[in-house]
Amino acid sequence: MRLGGRTALIVGGAGSMGSATARLYAQEGASVCVADVNLERSEAVAAQIVEGGGSAIATHLDVCETAQWEGAVAATEEAFGHLDLMINLSGSQYRVSF
Repeated sequence: MRLGGRTALIVGGAGSMGSATARLYAQEGASVCVADVNLERSEAVAAQIVEGGGSAIATHLDVCETAQWEGAVAATEEAFGHLDLMINLSGSQYRVSF
């Protein structure tokens, strides 16, 4: 288990790449917080990880909202005691006009 004792926050964790990454990190021993704007799918991914013997939680995260980033980090630290890794696989795009 290469990631034993580590905690990862997977942003965009309900999508195809994010959920695969969350499952892989959990298989490698990490505790995982699956964060996504789609809470229902995040909860499903986290439940699959837990059913498979891993450690996971789900949280809602709209990457456009600063307070929600703080909330996702806080939820991860509250559940697992610390945060070691953050993987951002969100598919958001921003357009800036000047």
